[in-house]
Amino acid sequence: CSLDHSDYIDVVADDPRVAAIGLFMEDPGDIVAFSHAATKAFEKQIPVVAFKTGASQISAMLANTHSGALAAADDWMTALFARCGVGRVDSLADFMETLKLLATSALPRGGRVAVLTNGGGDKAMIGDAIEPFRLSLPQPSPTVAEDLAKIIPDFATVSNPLDYNAYYAGSGKDVLSEDNLELLQHCYRTMLADDYDIALMISGSRVYPDGSYQPPGATEQAWIAATRGCDRCVVQVATLPEHMPRQYRELLQRHGIAPLQGLNSALVALDAAVRIGEHQREFQAAGLPPVPAWGGEHRVWEESQSKKLLAEFGLPVGVFKVVSPKDAPRAAASIGFPVVVKVASPTIAHKDQAGGVAVGLNDESAVDKALQRMREALSAGGLELESVLVEAMVERIDHEFILGVVSNPRFGHALMFGRGGVDVESHNDTVMLLLPATTAAIQSFIMRHPV
Repeated sequence: CSLDHSDYIDVVADDPRVAAIGLFMEDPGDIVAFSHAATKAFEKQIPVVAFKTGASQISAMLANTHSGALAAADDWMTALFARCGVGRVDSLADFMETLKLLATSALPRGGRVAVLTNGGGDKAMIGDAIEPFRLSLPQPSPTVAEDLAKIIPDFATVSNPLDYNAYYAGSGKDVLSEDNLELLQHCYRTMLADDYDIALMISGSRVYPDGSYQPPGATEQAWIAATRGCDRCVVQVATLPEHMPRQYRELLQRHGIAPLQGLNSALVALDAAVRIGEHQREFQAAGLPPVPAWGGEHRVWEESQSKKLLAEFGLPVGVFKVVSPKDAPRAAASIGFPVVVKVASPTIAHKDQAGGVAVGLNDESAVDKALQRMREALSAGGLELESVLVEAMVERIDHEFILGVVSNPRFGHALMFGRGGVDVESHNDTVMLLLPATTAAIQSFIMRHPV
């Protein structure tokens, strides 16, 4: 699509290297159709970028009052984008910068970034800003560090990011200055001799109140020359969006360099591009099957019933018994201490919050006392303690996780996985994998989300 977004940004239209799709998804057929369209683009190695609103509760509410489209299913849409290899961003500025990057430069092979700048402030800012992203700043190799030390001034430090400290004016072929095109180019190429995936120059032009600015100079010319024929992702970033005038952008784009506006949006764009590249190298996109119509009765299973069914599928479950409260101490003794006692009721979904769970009970007396506390807690909520589940307590636990299958009338079914334990509700730290999925896809999904 082609968008007119003032002079703030240039959008490359009719470029088969990147796809931007704006649409509403109001029924399951739209979801399935999108998944197959995105999969087809993935197979052709055409990146697809999505900017989706409705991640917050307020945004979802506002979107629903407007169109009722995507807003209520943000976690499901995240799973859909992951299944189809779609890069997601969360603001319009980030969306436009990501499209510009993908339409201009090569897709990154990874997240190793070489950063060059002629300012210590820029060096510090990108060091702070890069941490949340799938990007890294490997230090120059000993050989490259030695070569750089011969080029930059004695008071400068070899590092990544590299503040090469060029003088703003100077003379002589051996003086690294802003007007020494040949030595700037040599400095840039030396830095890029290591195996980086992304070459990033921080440089822009201050725009004055009357709209004037300095035309592209030696920095831009040297950067173009140093990266010509480079088989990696190459960008030039202005820390403030307005410091990348149109003349700069057009010059850089003609030479395959993405002119990115705003440091944070640039990093978001690079992070999205890295993720898309990872998907293309490591995963197989897959469209969704048609979602069957929902119907029939819904049943809530009590925990013991679920455990029996899971055991029939070969999943190990702990030894347990469902008994009346008066029989619980004897049942616990027969199972062996320590035990866990829970209220057995399909109508109480969050047993711990209702006071219906007691753990680490080491004798019959402890079970009796726990049952009394449980009766009092449930009674305060208008509930009765009719039966309990007593089970062996697993000790010396290293990790707890939650694993299940959830369903949605638009998307079908998904595998849910995340951090478990008593804090699972408060942390809400879960991710989803849309089904059906291959065994390899499930294994990869679990490994990418350690708990």
